[in-house]
Amino acid sequence: MRSVKQLDLLIPVYTKETVEAETLAGWTIDGASAFSWLIAENGLLVALCTVAVTRWMSRYSERQAFVGSSVLYGISMWLFSQTSSLLGLIAVMALFTLAELMTAGLQQSFISRLAPEAMRGQYFAAASLRFTIGRMLAPLSLAAAEWIGYAWTFVVLGMLALGSAALYAWMFQQVGRRMEQPNASFSR
Repeated sequence: MRSVKQLDLLIPVYTKETVEAETLAGWTIDGASAFSWLIAENGLLVALCTVAVTRWMSRYSERQAFVGSSVLYGISMWLFSQTSSLLGLIAVMALFTLAELMTAGLQQSFISRLAPEAMRGQYFAAASLRFTIGRMLAPLSLAAAEWIGYAWTFVVLGMLALGSAALYAWMFQQVGRRMEQPNASFSR
């Protein structure tokens, strides 16, 4: 659920302003309460699917998992901008949560293997910076929505996610080159 927390400024405002009241399973849900449903869905999917998605992703390389996750994040950001129906947003949140879960089980073990034992704390701290930076920049999404609109704000967020996919691909390429060198070490 960490990823959703970075969007908990933009998505509630977006859903409040764009989702019309709908009836779902006998409940009338307006834009103001739609975000609660999306957060509940995310939490439920995380609780129910983390182990299954982690097992599924273990069939793939870490590169495929990290790049694929970033690509799905980018797609889900774009899809958020393309729907204002509650059912559409629920479907997009499911895709967004899948992107989140694709790396949930891998990230800690990846860092543990990558980091020299004496520097693991620094590596874990550096890895957590992505969440800190995301939370720090999140308020800018509201300003961007005011300046360029919701659709373009989500497109920009999607492009950033696709940029991270390219960065992951480059990083794994560099790690692969380094591993091919004799006496290679990540701590240099």
